[in-house]
Amino acid sequence: MIKKLVSISLLASLALLSTGCGSGNGDNNSTSSSSSSSSSSSSGGTTVVDTTPPVITNQTTYSVEADTNKTIHLTANEDANFSMVDTLQFTLANADLTFSAPEFNTSTNAVNEYNTTVTATDTSDNDSNKTFVFSVTKKSATATVTVVPTGDKNITDNGNGTYSYNGLTWHVSGVKTGQDVTSSENMCSGSKRLPYANEILDLLDYDRASTATHGTLLDNDFNNTAIYALSEFWAKPQNGKNLFVNVRHGGVSYENNDTAVHAVICVEGNEPVSHTLNDEGNDVVLDKTTQLEWKKMYTSDRKLMDNSLLTSFCQDPWRLPNINELRTLIDPVTGKVDGQLMPEFDNRNDNIWSATKFVDTASPTKRNFIIKATSVPFIVNVDEVSSSNKNYTTCVKVK
Repeated sequence: MIKKLVSISLLASLALLSTGCGSGNGDNNSTSSSSSSSSSSSSGGTTVVDTTPPVITNQTTYSVEADTNKTIHLTANEDANFSMVDTLQFTLANADLTFSAPEFNTSTNAVNEYNTTVTATDTSDNDSNKTFVFSVTKKSATATVTVVPTGDKNITDNGNGTYSYNGLTWHVSGVKTGQDVTSSENMCSGSKRLPYANEILDLLDYDRASTATHGTLLDNDFNNTAIYALSEFWAKPQNGKNLFVNVRHGGVSYENNDTAVHAVICVEGNEPVSHTLNDEGNDVVLDKTTQLEWKKMYTSDRKLMDNSLLTSFCQDPWRLPNINELRTLIDPVTGKVDGQLMPEFDNRNDNIWSATKFVDTASPTKRNFIIKATSVPFIVNVDEVSSSNKNYTTCVKVK
């Protein structure tokens, strides 16, 4: 009887032992499966080590405007940490790679590209490299126009043969005369370019009365330069038209003769950008660039330039625009007045009056500057006041 009890106890112990071993094998399988997902796997008792490097999935090249920062969040096809050797213009914080774009290099043959190499390391210590290339582009011109009076400008003499005004640098010491249009474009190369007609006109003093009637390209501002003796300067061609500016008379004209020669002055700085116009309703258009509001122009607004027009056409706070304000209606890129400002415009080369008088002490006739609205690009000119000169008229005010 005692033997029987021992036998039963032994069998129970063996059964319990067998059950415990089975449970242990189940736990081991679970641990192995977990580890295989991160570093290795077990198959038939053989451990398989993960040797596949991670892949950084971001694109390789980026374009960044000068003087701005660009941050990209790094990603990979598996869990990974990112590292980078210290590189000029680049910083790496966790998975965020930041490029701080410097000034655009305008030197001849300059390459405005910067690169850095990032290393991705996965949980099995596999790593891979990827090189990122960031190209620096010229800084966009800020779309703002300072609406200046028609008188003297604050032009800065830089002391090195250049003068600065309104964000542009004028290379006065490099002025040349007797250049045809092709030579003028070749002359202004690299960081320098031919100025737009509007940029030259920005320099002019429209209230100066002298033999050389208008121009801060003249004696008072560009002291002791040869520019005073010159009058006609090439401007950047627009829409297939060769333009030149007469700084003595404050006007812009076409040059149809390819062999014609004029003086050349080169400028350095951002090119102008298109203005943004918004229809405010009630026949009012807002130029968001200048914050000037304009009355739309209709056929019925073609008026004579006389005292009644100067004093009564625009009611306070509206007024007639001076020539500098009127020129801001000309898109610097397309070279023409936006159609929404002239709903009934009929392509008859009509002009728009400014309130600015042509100052000429030698002539008793009062004349006003106008712009030719349909010219592509525009023309700035003066016209005699007579019964035959009915031009479009608009009113302006600061928003």
